[in-house]
Amino acid sequence: MRVTKAAIAQWQEVSLPGKVDGDMRVQYHDVLPEEAGLVGTTVEMLDGAQALWHSHPRGQIFFAISGLGQIQVDGGDPIELRPGDSVWAPPGERHCHGAAPGHDFTFSSVDFVDPATGTIVDW
Repeated sequence: MRVTKAAIAQWQEVSLPGKVDGDMRVQYHDVLPEEAGLVGTTVEMLDGAQALWHSHPRGQIFFAISGLGQIQVDGGDPIELRPGDSVWAPPGERHCHGAAPGHDFTFSSVDFVDPATGTIVDW
């Protein structure tokens, strides 16, 4: 077992031009992908920031923590996300998500590593 105390976890400013519009920061949870086959993160998306269209080769579990967010499946309507809401994005399902316009949004996610490529997201 490994426990990482929140006091030592580090937030990182992240810039992903062409992949994310707006400001965000990420806290990577201390789960070793090579051991667990997954990556855990908490993400703060500021003032309407959006992750553009992408998918996850092995799926994603997504938990709304605070603020007001939205998610949209390719071809569908945006769905509002509030604290306590959760999402299962099946493998390969194209979607975008982020903070609602004029709002901040924080979520945690569990992303499963594709053993063939070592990736968790396809942009």
